[in-house]
Parts: sequence; structure tokens; C-alpha cells
Amino acid sequence: MNCAAASSRGPLPYRPSGEYDFRVRFTRNSGVHSIALMFVAGDGQATFEIDAWGEHLAASSRLAAATWVSERHASPIRATNGREYTARVE
Repeated sequence: MNCAAASSRGPLPYRPSGEYDFRVRFTRNSGVHSIALMFVAGDGQATFEIDAWGEHLAASSRLAAATWVSERHASPIRATNGREYTARVE
């Protein structure tokens, strides 16, 4: 799926029935903002962000009672524009 745009989204036609893993291959061609992988987590949503918060971190957050809660198990990562990456969320 090619999602090249100022703000890209690539919906997946899948409704998980329980625990699941996913792998995404992507290239950020321009810009400096986070790459956010949003997904279903239990009864809510979560996100795994890459090159995030202007601090070049990778970390996960979840939506809990209408408030985003950062897990902040962060690792340093700086995405290079034009380079292909593969992310696996387990």
C-alpha cells in the first residue's frame, strides 16, 4: 500500500478477535514528524511512535478513559528520510 501524502493513513480491513502482532514496512520521504502506528488494543486504541516527540524516540502509548497514557518505555531512534524501515509490534 502506498500512502504518500502530507498526512498518510493506511487502514487495514481486519478486526482482531484477541492478541495479535503486525509488521509494517514504510519510508518517510520528507518531514521530521513522528511515524505513528495506531492499532486496536483491548477495548481501546494504542499507538507506537517512531522518531517521536521531537526527541528521536520510539515508544508506545494507549488510550485509557479518553486520555492518552504514554508507556514511555522509550528507545532512541532517528528516522532518515528516504530509507525503508520495517516495524513489528507484538
